[in-house]
Amino acid sequence: MPPIHPQLLAGLEEGLLVCLRGGLALSTLWGLWLLVAPQAARRFAAGADRWVPTAAWFNRLNRPVDTTRWFYRHHRLVGVLIGAGAGYALWRWFSAYRPGAGIALLDRHWVSAGMDWLVPACEWIFLGFNCVILAFALIVIVRPSLLKTPERIANTWIDMPAERTLDRHFDPLSKLVAGRPRLIGALVAMVCGVLYWRLVGVM
Repeated sequence: MPPIHPQLLAGLEEGLLVCLRGGLALSTLWGLWLLVAPQAARRFAAGADRWVPTAAWFNRLNRPVDTTRWFYRHHRLVGVLIGAGAGYALWRWFSAYRPGAGIALLDRHWVSAGMDWLVPACEWIFLGFNCVILAFALIVIVRPSLLKTPERIANTWIDMPAERTLDRHFDPLSKLVAGRPRLIGALVAMVCGVLYWRLVGVM
């Protein structure tokens, strides 16, 4: 993996520090506001914490899209495209790839530890998958009806009710703020203020 450019790394670090300093500063101000005027601060938090439901979006993702009719109507075109992709991958493998080049890229500690078998294994997996895909493309072109049974098994729809988890409200801080707003405000202001001061002092 190539190393990250120092300027890019410095930019990312500076951006994260700016976001962290801004978040700590705003949290400190909100804690002080909650300490001085708890009712106004709670009304502001209630307006800012409006819930955005995601059920409608996930219902769209959970809606199956049937492409069977289009696939069988244009099976020759689909088969040619699939076969062209697999054939190109195999052609590039046999024409441009030099055997043993992958092992040469391994660290010598991997080779001495006997882990050099990973590269040939990945090579054989690559070749095997592309040969299987090429055979699948030939079936799609010549006799797509042979794929009826595996297609029916593969098209088993699995419903993913993600909205039940993502739309679950979890806000324990609101109950604490409702019970002891000034105490929570003092704690938030003190902790975030100290962290902000230490962060700015370090910089």
